[in-house]
Amino acid sequence: MSPVPVEIQTSRPPAIRPALPTTLVATTALVIESDADALMEGSGCSCAAGDDNPN
Repeated sequence: MSPVPVEIQTSRPPAIRPALPTTLVATTALVIESDADALMEGSGCSCAAGDDNPN
């Protein structure tokens, strides 16, 4: 085995936060959906095919 240089840091490195896309906009709009089934059908799902849990 050969020696490997190691640097021990005494402080935590700065947090790197990803830039938010410019298309993301906060809003105070509120929409009331009376049909929960319609709401669930309209929402996107990242589940694998055949998954019984759509959330």
